[in-house]
Amino acid sequence: MLDSLSMDHPALAPVQGLNSQEALARLGGNLPVYLKMLRRFLELESLPAQIAQELSLGQGAVAQRLAHTLKGVAASLGADSLQQQALQLEQCLGQGSDPSPILAEVRHQLTALVQAIRMALPPEPEANLSGPDLQQVAPLGGKMAAWLESFDSQACELLEAEPMAFRMLLGSHFLEFEKAVTGYAFDEALQVLRQAASKSGVPLT
Repeated sequence: MLDSLSMDHPALAPVQGLNSQEALARLGGNLPVYLKMLRRFLELESLPAQIAQELSLGQGAVAQRLAHTLKGVAASLGADSLQQQALQLEQCLGQGSDPSPILAEVRHQLTALVQAIRMALPPEPEANLSGPDLQQVAPLGGKMAAWLESFDSQACELLEAEPMAFRMLLGSHFLEFEKAVTGYAFDEALQVLRQAASKSGVPLT
């Protein structure tokens, strides 16, 4: 389905398979943050290959967690079809079934979507790591920190609902953070979050 977001925001061209209006609505209409999320999404193009590698090493749980990450990210961006494919892959891995057919479909859809997003995105502006984009996600970081500190299971729900916001905040530490949160190692997750926030100059308040 082609969205019509670009009719209101000419900075983003229509993208097949991306429900941008719905995703943008969840962000309160903040287009700069959404564009930042899309650019981070491009980094996930190699995820199917990572899943295949983990499977070849007998690390089915890690492969399943990677599929779970892709599912959450796709949901955040409005990539509904990819989200459903990633969900099927996650379930397949959890059941111990042969994931080859669905993994191939996920790879195909992800590659096509990444290519389409690259063509649709406007040139990336120079940005300060502690600038407006990161400051926009600071309230989510503060909420997450409070829930982790009180060992509140809502931390898991928040990560599930806003994976791209935390990927933006945590950068290369996201997978470590996700593993800690989903494994209920909340003390460890809080430490990772505080270190990343401190490095980026984002207050967790």
